[in-house]
Amino acid sequence: MTVQISTGDIQGLSTPVVEFLLAGESDFLAALRHQFAHAKIAKITEDGYGFYIDYETDPTLRILNPKLQNKMISGVAGVSDHGECICTFTLFLDEGLVFSLEGCPFIRDAWTNEVVTLKYINTDIDGNEYFASARNQRALKSISFLKR
Repeated sequence: MTVQISTGDIQGLSTPVVEFLLAGESDFLAALRHQFAHAKIAKITEDGYGFYIDYETDPTLRILNPKLQNKMISGVAGVSDHGECICTFTLFLDEGLVFSLEGCPFIRDAWTNEVVTLKYINTDIDGNEYFASARNQRALKSISFLKR
């Protein structure tokens, strides 16, 4: 899957980035995709370095598994046509709900306005791409491999 986004349109990049982060075949990711389909942007915060997009998510769609309620899903970067990693994205869950998307520049000191291609940046020893959770990479890795 190839997805290009403009980093200059922060509100517009929200949907393609989150959909890219949540691609994969697991019940966990399917539940998050369902949540996100019903979520609304509550607030966008730009701090000159990066951004946060906070979502308002229907609480009736909460994931009740305590091991999956508070996670960070990462492993997606925006890469330039020259192969330079420009930015990275992390999706935060809070109490089982999609809560916030963070975008950070990777090498630079400030967020830039350019077209990038979304790429997975985590792979296992066999080259399979996967998502990572900074809090519990092993648990999330085991349920969220992408099919090739």
